[in-house]
Amino acid sequence: MGCVASSEGEEPKSPPATLAERKAKARTKRKEGSLVHNLVHEEFGRDIQEFYDIEGEVLGEGIQGVVRTVVNKKTGAKFAMKTVPLGAGKNSLAMDQLRSELDLIRRLDHPNIVRLQEVFETEDSLFLVMDLCTGGDMMTRWQRNRRLRYSEEEAALTVKKIVNAVRYCHKRCVVHRDLKLENLLWEHPGEDAEPQLVDFGLGVKFSKEDETFHQDVGSLYYVAPEVLGRNYTKACDCWSIGVIAYMLLAGAPPFMAPSDEGVKIKIKWARVSFPKEVWDKISDDAKDFIKRMLVKSPAKRMSADEACAHPWMTKPRNKQNGVEPVAQAEAMSERQEEGGGGEGAAAVASVTPSTTESSAALDPELVRRLRNFADYGKLKRVALGVIAHSLTPAEIRTLRTEFQNVDVEGRGEISPMDLKNALNKSDNYTDEEVERLFEQIDLDQDGTIGFTEFVAACLHEGHVRDENLRLAFDRLDYDDTGKLTLDNLLEVIGHKSNERTIDKEITDAEVFDALVGEEGKGVSYDLFKKAMIKNFASTDFNSPSVFSTLVRAASKLSIEEVARVTGGSTEDADTIVSGSQATLHGRNSTDALNTMDQQSEEAKHRQRSVDSVTSTEGDGAQYF
Repeated sequence: MGCVASSEGEEPKSPPATLAERKAKARTKRKEGSLVHNLVHEEFGRDIQEFYDIEGEVLGEGIQGVVRTVVNKKTGAKFAMKTVPLGAGKNSLAMDQLRSELDLIRRLDHPNIVRLQEVFETEDSLFLVMDLCTGGDMMTRWQRNRRLRYSEEEAALTVKKIVNAVRYCHKRCVVHRDLKLENLLWEHPGEDAEPQLVDFGLGVKFSKEDETFHQDVGSLYYVAPEVLGRNYTKACDCWSIGVIAYMLLAGAPPFMAPSDEGVKIKIKWARVSFPKEVWDKISDDAKDFIKRMLVKSPAKRMSADEACAHPWMTKPRNKQNGVEPVAQAEAMSERQEEGGGGEGAAAVASVTPSTTESSAALDPELVRRLRNFADYGKLKRVALGVIAHSLTPAEIRTLRTEFQNVDVEGRGEISPMDLKNALNKSDNYTDEEVERLFEQIDLDQDGTIGFTEFVAACLHEGHVRDENLRLAFDRLDYDDTGKLTLDNLLEVIGHKSNERTIDKEITDAEVFDALVGEEGKGVSYDLFKKAMIKNFASTDFNSPSVFSTLVRAASKLSIEEVARVTGGSTEDADTIVSGSQATLHGRNSTDALNTMDQQSEEAKHRQRSVDSVTSTEGDGAQYF
């Protein structure tokens, strides 16, 4: 994550603000910010080793710092941490640019953009804790597959994810300015992994659609002609997408020359060619998409919105990252036959994602969770938002697929109509019912349901385990008093909240008294935990459709993933996986299903302690 290039002229010589001043400024920004912005936790002056084991594998090293794997000491979850030195040479402008970069990232909440989790700031270092992507960067995979190249199906689906992420950024007035294969990571090593956009170090916010920038930024093979001329707009991102699409399909950049100067000349000419020996079997739609993205004039170039509507992007696809069409069709057919059924059904969809543009019916188990979420008090819903944001990509992979099924246009957000269409495919809901559900899930009241808000509303009891509750409590207790106050709640929700509306949304009497009653002194952790667990919707672990779907998904799911899907213990999951694998291999399938049913009946009558549910994360491979 590099610093944004500086403006022309001399940099101010004023010294950077003190740590106390930076903390005060950050707190003011929190009160002015949104919920999504404030879910990124900040600590000033505290040793990051209190919270993380930081002796993990080094994933990458650049001018700005080192990236390594770290482990959260409370939850055991793995993340990536970037260390940015704040040496004596950092003046106030450089520090402002760093904070501006962080503010950009905090505005973004999209399934294909890596999330910033926490920021630790000391006098001499900045520690950025982010989602860990274990599948490596797209450049590495591209270099490995250059001779074979991506299939057109794989390339189209990958590019579509990138276009959706960039459109989301542009809608929020953020231009990336350094889109390249190295800044696209695969979330895990599997063939069904999704790309994740990273490194907004050269990113910048714009205030009007045609705002121009003049800094010399970007990476040579990907930069637009107007960037070389230092007079460009957000359209430079779309040019870079065209370059990426060309490279995935051809196995080489569109503009090549023996020297950097030669490459620059070819980019300025903007004459893209499609050699027959490479492009003969690639569709006209793909070539037309690239041509429209690699137009020299930014005004005539496709925007991210227009790119999303291009036929190459809208055509239904039968294969994603190595999932064969037959396997996908069978999995989707099985899901339809079962009529949904628990997060286990969604797990199959996560292995073979839907690629059609019509809204899929929400899994009945998720609909039940959404309805229950709408009945929770404000503190409980916000705390679930904190937990949702802190979960690893592996833990929310299934829910991301469900989110994408509802977000049919790939905007990175769910509209009231999106939710209504998805709900009405499961059952019939009145406009009033949909409106109430939508308003309760839309925690920051911005008129859309964001990715984290959706995940928060779909969490099961396995996510509300003690270590996650403690983490949520500590992040909400921003001033470290050991009690949650109304100010804490107002601060995390941000500028669209006030005491009067919060008062009406606190449904737990004890919590209400502790927060706003005459004797209110704040909510202790014990009361917080009690309120969070109270009336929490449990997964229908015994649903036949959950088990039948898990049977089909067992070959793709680990014991830990089954435990997360069902909300049960790893022992329960072990029984399911063993029985499922026997079924899949045709060995004593009746006995296997009977064993699973028996285990289901025992689980139904056994009270599980929330604290006993565990979750693990797979080993990391590399980050950059």
